[in-house]
Amino acid sequence: MVSAFRSASASEAARRSRGRVRFAPGKVLLLGALGWCCSSRPARAQEAPAATLTDIKNQCADAYEATQRERAAGQLISAHRKSIFCAQSSCPEVLRGDCATWAGELANSIASVVIEARKPNGEPLTEVAVQVDGQPFDDHLDGRAQELDPGQHRFRFEADGLASTERDFVVVEGQKAQRLRITVGAAPPPDTRPRGFPTASYVLAGAGLVGLSSFALFGLSGNAKKDELNSCRPACAASLRAPIEHDYLAADFSLGVGLVSLGLATWLAIASQTGEDQNFDLRASKGAALLHYQRVF
Repeated sequence: MVSAFRSASASEAARRSRGRVRFAPGKVLLLGALGWCCSSRPARAQEAPAATLTDIKNQCADAYEATQRERAAGQLISAHRKSIFCAQSSCPEVLRGDCATWAGELANSIASVVIEARKPNGEPLTEVAVQVDGQPFDDHLDGRAQELDPGQHRFRFEADGLASTERDFVVVEGQKAQRLRITVGAAPPPDTRPRGFPTASYVLAGAGLVGLSSFALFGLSGNAKKDELNSCRPACAASLRAPIEHDYLAADFSLGVGLVSLGLATWLAIASQTGEDQNFDLRASKGAALLHYQRVF
């Protein structure tokens, strides 16, 4: 439909250009004299140039298309302005009908919000700079409703002497004067979502289990070798004592590592649920391990 109007406008401009009458010089002088004699009569309004009419029709067609596109994208305020433009009398009649219908529907669908801001002590605020999705929205709150496209928006509030505050609000389509109450400078609401355990707690728990398992293995090995040593006394070789001492030493070390690792894993798991800002890093290398912990108070 829109492309047909564009072609028709171009054809009309060409037809007007071809249909102009050419006058001979004598006739031009005669018409000039008649115009001078009758100059007291009101002049007839000149018709708009064909190029101007074509431009208007093209603008109407553009607005017709943009109204549908922006409405589908949820940009109702902009779509409403476009629909009003293509519903004006200078646009083709077949476009005006649809645009007028859309203008009424969009006017009912556009939502509006009323922002109420207060200080942490409850005192009302009026001089508040408000941004919506990073764009300026208002700098003075007077209790009036303001139009806003539906959907989720990120609001930022700034007032002198108070910390800036950001909140997410969902604006419902078609609902007028939705009230958004905000306390500027107040701490954000606590995060009630369940927290997971840090990765380090799982690593330490695994190390603790390995340590306990190693303690059991070295302890059993040392006990077995000790039984062999007891069975050969007093003629046992002196070299049999060193492996036993080695196994018992390894068992004691494994027990210590296992208990410390399990204790740290339990502590990290509990601390992660308190919401404290902390950082834990465990790095292992050949023959050594580095434990790094940082906590912000």
